[in-house]
Amino acid sequence: MHCARTWTQGKAQQMSRPRRQITPPAAGPENWPPNSFAARVPVKDLSDLLGGFRQVDFEPKEVVMREGEVGNSVAIVLAGQLKAETRDTHGRTHLLGLLGRGDLMGEMAFLDRRRRSASVIALGSGSYAEVPGGRFLDLVRESPRTSLEIARLVSARLRAAERRRLDFAAYQGPWRLASELVNLASVFRGAGQDQTVRIELTQDELAQIVNVSRISVQRAIRTLRERRLVRTEYGALVVPCVTCLAAAMPNQSGKESANGITGCSGTRSHG
Repeated sequence: MHCARTWTQGKAQQMSRPRRQITPPAAGPENWPPNSFAARVPVKDLSDLLGGFRQVDFEPKEVVMREGEVGNSVAIVLAGQLKAETRDTHGRTHLLGLLGRGDLMGEMAFLDRRRRSASVIALGSGSYAEVPGGRFLDLVRESPRTSLEIARLVSARLRAAERRRLDFAAYQGPWRLASELVNLASVFRGAGQDQTVRIELTQDELAQIVNVSRISVQRAIRTLRERRLVRTEYGALVVPCVTCLAAAMPNQSGKESANGITGCSGTRSHG
């Protein structure tokens, strides 16, 4: 008869695992995903932020920042994806957005001097660079360009929330999901501009983002798959060609493209 492993044994085994060492890419927009915070700030400022950073590894479903906590640091994602979510007064969870490599997280608690307004939860394994809050604030005070990029970041997140609200009204059925997949591609894409993107989210998580039921997501995936605009893999939804998916979207009036675009399955170059 085998005895169950005790908490102490499990903790000791976890602590003895070799630690993944992540070397941050060199500062410079060509080394980070396009439009990420790390790609947009001046090279010197990013080098200053990451100088002597502390690497923190995370595992799937781990809460790396918790809503209501007092924050004493910010972080830049080095590898992996995370989600930011909050709870309303009725205890319902609302997904605010996703974070990927090069994204900044935890900055709001310093900018408005309040407790953290959302929890950040890992979708898979990864690492981030923890930056002391004092160093972050010094850089905000001393670098107008980085301050501007932080303001743009906050604005972009507000615009994304507003876009989701408008998309919910403008798009029906599968196109509501398609619109979100086009935007999610930037989070799950690497430093290049690959057309094929693997979006590692469950159908429940996609339903949260799009604000529809899981059954509605399943129906939308079926329609997009028939058009060769997505395909399903274990634990992920794959967009074979982001350009085709974006081109197939209905226009502002909600009408589908007259061409009835079918995906190229990633076989064509759209340069």
